[in-house]
Amino acid sequence: MGKDLLFLPCSIYEKKHCQLYGVVQNSNCDRDVSTSHFVLGIESKPFPTNHQRKYDDYVLIGECQSNVDSISLDLFTATNSESGVTIQLSNDTFQLLPSANSKIQDISSSIVIIVYDDQVFMHSELIFLSNGDHATSSDQFQVLARLLKKQVEDKRKQFWDFLQLLYIPILFIVNILLYIVSTAKPVFQYSALGVCLYDFLNSLAWAVKSLKIQKKVSLKVGNYFLATAVDICAGVFLLYLMDYMEIYSPLSDYLLKIAKEVVHSLQYLLQWLSGSPAGLKLNGPFNLMMGQFFMYHIKLWWIFLSVAQPVLELLFNIFLVLGRLGVTFQAAILSDLLALVSFHIYCIYVYAARVYYLQLSALRALWRLFLGTKHNPLRERVDSCEYSPDQLFVGTITFTILLFLLPTTLMYYVVFTTMRLVLLSLSGILTQACFIFHALPIYATVHWLCGSNAICKTVYVTSKTGSNGNPVVLFVTPVADSWWTTVKFCLPDTVLCPPIVNFGQLFHKLSVGELVYPV
Repeated sequence: MGKDLLFLPCSIYEKKHCQLYGVVQNSNCDRDVSTSHFVLGIESKPFPTNHQRKYDDYVLIGECQSNVDSISLDLFTATNSESGVTIQLSNDTFQLLPSANSKIQDISSSIVIIVYDDQVFMHSELIFLSNGDHATSSDQFQVLARLLKKQVEDKRKQFWDFLQLLYIPILFIVNILLYIVSTAKPVFQYSALGVCLYDFLNSLAWAVKSLKIQKKVSLKVGNYFLATAVDICAGVFLLYLMDYMEIYSPLSDYLLKIAKEVVHSLQYLLQWLSGSPAGLKLNGPFNLMMGQFFMYHIKLWWIFLSVAQPVLELLFNIFLVLGRLGVTFQAAILSDLLALVSFHIYCIYVYAARVYYLQLSALRALWRLFLGTKHNPLRERVDSCEYSPDQLFVGTITFTILLFLLPTTLMYYVVFTTMRLVLLSLSGILTQACFIFHALPIYATVHWLCGSNAICKTVYVTSKTGSNGNPVVLFVTPVADSWWTTVKFCLPDTVLCPPIVNFGQLFHKLSVGELVYPV
């Protein structure tokens, strides 16, 4: 037979002439627990006697006599109203005395008293968040936290219903903008600014929906709003600082100046590579052809930037308006500008990587020719094969040509792959900066430093073993977890950590000449 659990709030010590009400729940999942009595509140006024005895309905569990040392509780309200137990409290010691009609012989071994801090359980968010809405009925602390939270939600429902007049129009406008951006997402996904705008609207819609559903500013929503406020203030400050220092005047001329310096640097680099860089003996005609081909693309890109300057100036003015929405938008704009200025570097990298990949693949295939094997693409295996003398002759000549051209191709591939990795690293740093500003744990950190009840997550239990007719008493107090654990639980749902770079896969792609894309 399972034990009966009696949950008493610690405020019982301060009350006199009061009634105890709460919820009586029969446990069908846990064999060790028969019935759980949750005392959720203490009222000095009489509790209505015509209450409905259903789950989550408050029922009269017991009453406190005029003397605080004696509390009479009806622990078996759901089964037999004539049976009861008297609990005597003296010097923090509980003693159970069965009533005259009680049929239980050893009552001290059948009841466990759990004294909990009702204020901490009522306001803590992480206890209920640890398992979310999937908490089972066998988890008594989860059930207690859920019941207390329902009691708090009923008290603030009237206030938040009034605020619906404010956040429903905001949610409507945000959803319209989010729908427009989502429609253009196939195009915006290639722009850091487009992705940032979509994430901003999605996070704002999530925050407003959370306020509407939870009817309070939770840790996650508070983190989001405070981080967004810091982001916007820092962005406006940075723009005013740039304007004060006259860093751009106008921004398009400043960008073209940077692009011109990049073009001159690349032209000088290609001229150096077209000769004998670092004393390397390269194939002269092939090296000259590669250098002129890449030089042509650089000049073509510079002509495009010069012709498109008026259009770029209009786009930059739009970017400046969006830049006032925060540092994250400015980082996204800077990432797009970096991709725009270095687009010709990306093109040269793609050309060099494709040529290197084709040469390497051809050399691998021709090497199998000397071994008398070939690749079977249908069965994804290498089969033996007999080649004619003509095939061996042509294969030997082709293998020799590709092998002697490989150092020249490898030189261009290494140089521009290095530049590609540097640009991707800068873009990754900007992405990490956006994530940091989105996930600034200022709100949760302030709660953690102040010891707020909202961040209590771990249940600390101290027991007092029953003896000489005294029951087992557990004193339960939720305590805060570590700062890092609290921060991870308080991250907004829409803030996703950037993917981790797989260096093994990256090294494999670089070695075989596959294209490297941003993670």
